[in-house]
Amino acid sequence: MISESVAHLKSNSKADVFYDAEHFFDGFKSGKAYAIKTLLAAKDAGADFIVLCDTNGGTDFYEVSDIVKQVKNQVQG
Repeated sequence: MISESVAHLKSNSKADVFYDAEHFFDGFKSGKAYAIKTLLAAKDAGADFIVLCDTNGGTDFYEVSDIVKQVKNQVQG
């Protein structure tokens, strides 16, 4: 669904496409591989920006830094 949505927006709009990964940090902590897979789906479909959201505000600042480093290592570009 992520790939299809991003691809549709890319092919039907001249605006930048943002993938807003709501609840990302909670999802990452409970299922890292799946969370990364969602980001790769958006990236591979052409998302211009990927936004990592701490929707509930439950992730400590030091966790955010560590998780973002892991994401950057796995989701290049």
